[in-house]
Amino acid sequence: MIRRNEDAVSPVVGVMLMLILTIIIATLVSGYAGGLASGSHKTPQVTIKGQFSQTNGLQITHFGGDVMPVSEMRLVIRNDESFGPGMAQMAANVINKNNLTDGNGNPLGTAFKTGDTIYLSAANSTCSALQPQENISHQDLCLDNASSIGKTFTLELEDLRGQMVTQVSVTVNP
Repeated sequence: MIRRNEDAVSPVVGVMLMLILTIIIATLVSGYAGGLASGSHKTPQVTIKGQFSQTNGLQITHFGGDVMPVSEMRLVIRNDESFGPGMAQMAANVINKNNLTDGNGNPLGTAFKTGDTIYLSAANSTCSALQPQENISHQDLCLDNASSIGKTFTLELEDLRGQMVTQVSVTVNP
């Protein structure tokens, strides 16, 4: 009877399996730490300028950066502290995109890109359109109120995930 010596096979296979398992775990950890496990969505970078006039409404101009798909953007108006303490948290409202137009009065296209200007007419800049409904009874918070001239609000551009893309302070003009 021939006897084989196979004592060394089991430890070698065990060490190889442990080595492979260690490499797999190290790959997963480095991939997760490097951001491979998260989504590949990058928040756009955009520079805007806002102008508000009680007689002409709101103008938002794209001064540079990434193209922002109109379907993925949200514009928020937030009263600044010039309207009173804590107003930045209390008085914020999303602008209805159906009220926004391009320079020719047409509905917005599909993209907001460098050089484009978005308009919100004075007729669509009323208190009921730009203020949260609970604040309408407080006329001093309305942008179209004469006492608001010289006060400022923050215009925020967000993506649909709620990520801040950019913000700009805008002064209320007559």
